[in-house]
Amino acid sequence: MGRHALLSASSSYRWLACTPSARLCENYEDTGSEYAQQGTDAHSLSSKAVVVHSKKQYRLTHLLEFGHAKRGGGRTRAQPHIAPAEKAGFELLLSEVEKGVKG
Repeated sequence: MGRHALLSASSSYRWLACTPSARLCENYEDTGSEYAQQGTDAHSLSSKAVVVHSKKQYRLTHLLEFGHAKRGGGRTRAQPHIAPAEKAGFELLLSEVEKGVKG
């Protein structure tokens, strides 16, 4: 197992109640567990996510996704493309995590 975070979410139940316990536990070996391995696998999988970003025209995606006001009045038609891709990506991630948990 790799080195565990000092203030990890999984041990927050302890260090929120007793702040010094975070440093005290550094003196003990982290032996890991099946759950810890599942968390490691989930982090590994999520690190493979791809983020697409346009530095020059980042505002355009928002305007396309939701539509925008036109100079002469009215609005342009929204062209949702981020939300469907986000939903598909989330569903894929969820299925991969479920596969990993089931073995």
